[in-house]
Amino acid sequence: MPTLTDTITTLVNSAAAAALTAKDAAHTAMDNAVAASPAGPGCLSGITQMEDAWGQVALAFKNAGKIESLQGLIATAALTGTVIPGVGSPITGPLDVTAATANAATQLAAANANADDARSYVLTHSPDVLAKYSNCICSSLSLAGILDAQACINANLPLLDSAVLQVANPDNTAVHGAVDDIVTSLVNRAATLPLSGDCNAGVTELKKALDLINHASSVVNAIKECIDKLTALAPADPLLATALPKFNSAKTALDNATNILNSDTAVITAWQNRARCILRHKTITIVVRDESGDQMGAGVSLSVSNPIIDALHLPGIDATGVIGSTVCPGSQASITVPLAGIHLDPPAGAPPQPPSVPIIPETGLLIFNVTSQGDHPAFTAPVNATGMLTTSDPLRITLQLPDTSSITSC
Repeated sequence: MPTLTDTITTLVNSAAAAALTAKDAAHTAMDNAVAASPAGPGCLSGITQMEDAWGQVALAFKNAGKIESLQGLIATAALTGTVIPGVGSPITGPLDVTAATANAATQLAAANANADDARSYVLTHSPDVLAKYSNCICSSLSLAGILDAQACINANLPLLDSAVLQVANPDNTAVHGAVDDIVTSLVNRAATLPLSGDCNAGVTELKKALDLINHASSVVNAIKECIDKLTALAPADPLLATALPKFNSAKTALDNATNILNSDTAVITAWQNRARCILRHKTITIVVRDESGDQMGAGVSLSVSNPIIDALHLPGIDATGVIGSTVCPGSQASITVPLAGIHLDPPAGAPPQPPSVPIIPETGLLIFNVTSQGDHPAFTAPVNATGMLTTSDPLRITLQLPDTSSITSC
C-alpha cells in the first residue's frame, strides 16, 4: 500500500509534468499560428492556433495551482517531528512528509516557470500573428457589408440619371436635363403662368419642382449611405472610382435645385400672383342722398378704402385713395374696389407659402368717405369675395348724408 508521501509525490509530479506538456503545446500552437498563411473563406486558421496556445497557457497555470494546493495538504498533514503524548519520541516513517514537501517546492517552481514561459512565448509572438491576419480578419468580418454596399451602389447608380442628371420635364417629357435645370424651368413658368382660370396653376408648377427634388433626394441619400459604407470598408474598391464622380455631379445638381426652390425670387412672384388671383374686385355703384332722399348733385367727391387689403401691400394692389365724383342724373358714381379673397387651398404637397407673401383674408371692410359741404361721418360695410354683405343689392349702396341745402340737386 502506497505511503502518504508516495501518494502526494505522485500527484505533484503528475501536475508538474502536465505544466511542462502545456508549455510545449503552447509553443507548438504559437509556432503553427506564425507559420500559417491567411487563406480560404474563413481565413482564421492562424488566429485559431493562437487561441489554442492561450488555452495551453491557462492549462499550465492550472497545473501549477494544483501543486500549490498539494503544498497546503502537506502542511496540514505534516506530523514529522511531532511528539505525541504517551508515545514520547517524534513520529517518523509513513507519516514523515519531509521528502514530499521538498519535492513539491521544487516541482511548483518548475511548473510556474513553464507556465510563465508559455505565456511569455505567446505574448511575444501574438503581434506578428495579429498583424499578419489583420486584413484577413477585417475582410472576413466585413465581407457581407462590402457586398451589400456594392449591390446598393450598382442598383442606385443608374437611378442618378433618371432622378437627378437626366430628369424628364413633367410639362414636356421629351425634354430632359439635370434636376436644377428642370426646376429652374418649372419655377420660371410658375412665375409667368396666366392665372385667369386656376389661381393655383403657378403653385402647381412649384409642387412639380418639389416632387422632383424629393425623388432626387431619396436616390442621392440612398447611394450616399452605400458609398460611405464602401469607402469605410474597402476604400480601394474600383467601384468607388466609377460611382463618386457621378454621385458628386448629382449632389451638386440637387443642392442647386433645392436652393432655387428655397430662395429664387420667381418663387415669391408665383405666390404673389396667386394672392392677387384669389383677391376679388367688384364695381359698385354708390349713390349719395341727403336726409330727405334728395340727390346731392354733381361733383360730390367719394373715396373708398379697404384697410385690411391696404395693410397687405400686395404688388399691383392699391385700394387707397380710389376717388370718384358723383354725376347727374342720379348723383352717383361707379368705383371698382378690392373686396376679399376666395377660399382656396394650395395644391396638396406644394411647398409652403413664403412668409413674405401675405395671406388674403376671406372677409374685409369697405370704408366710404364723402367730401361735400359740412362734416360727414365715414360709412362702413363688411364685404366678402362675392360682394357686399350688408345690402340685398351688392352692386349698389346708398350713402345718406345730413341735409346740405347749399349743394345743387340734380
